[in-house]
Amino acid sequence: MKYATCMLALVALVLGGCGNLNPPSGGDNTAKMELRVYQVPPEHTQDLKHALQTNFQAGSDSKTPIGSVSSPAPGQLLVLAPSSLQDSIASSLKSLSGTANSTTPATPPMQIRLQFWSVDAIAGAGVDGAELGGLSEALAQTRKSLGVVHFVLRDHV
Repeated sequence: MKYATCMLALVALVLGGCGNLNPPSGGDNTAKMELRVYQVPPEHTQDLKHALQTNFQAGSDSKTPIGSVSSPAPGQLLVLAPSSLQDSIASSLKSLSGTANSTTPATPPMQIRLQFWSVDAIAGAGVDGAELGGLSEALAQTRKSLGVVHFVLRDHV
């Protein structure tokens, strides 16, 4: 969430300096809109999308946002905005992507190997199942609380 707040502030500063988007009087009543696709870090796609949406709404004098943004896939933003803003948006997203890369070190995903053992404790003296050799220490601890038992493997996954 801290990252999203930082992005929102940076985008607001960049878009705030873009000036008035209303065309001069006597001309066309709408700014020339342009559609661009931006590549962003996949893990920050939704944060960047939200930041742009918020700024498009806040930067508008009317109730109609000055642009729109969607995410067709992780790592991509589809931005429809006045062409006068597109360069500013591109540089903002580029700088935010660079900030994300420098503050968040790339770490490989952690892998975990799980094993499940289903073991029956059978009352009375006996020999533990041969396939339970790797569990001998755990079985010894269990035997302390159960008393005289032996163990048989039911299933191992």
